[in-house]
Amino acid sequence: MGREEVLMLLAVGDDCLKESLGLYNLRLYRGSINRSYYAIFNVVQALLQSKDILVKTHQGAHVQFYQHFIKTGIFYDEIKKIPQQV
Repeated sequence: MGREEVLMLLAVGDDCLKESLGLYNLRLYRGSINRSYYAIFNVVQALLQSKDILVKTHQGAHVQFYQHFIKTGIFYDEIKKIPQQV
């Protein structure tokens, strides 16, 4: 995967975040939570792809993100809880 794919995933994550905010402002909280999760998921996918790590499932993304970004100290351990709380 190249830089273009990473940038595309970051753009999708940004769009999801904007959608989440719009839904939140409309008091459509369930939809807002859904779009927040996908914002996080797309950014995690971008991070993984920046290291040439491809995953096919959400669980795989969680595992690989932990292995390569949390366990190595790039991100604090507390951040691993965010996708699970959304």
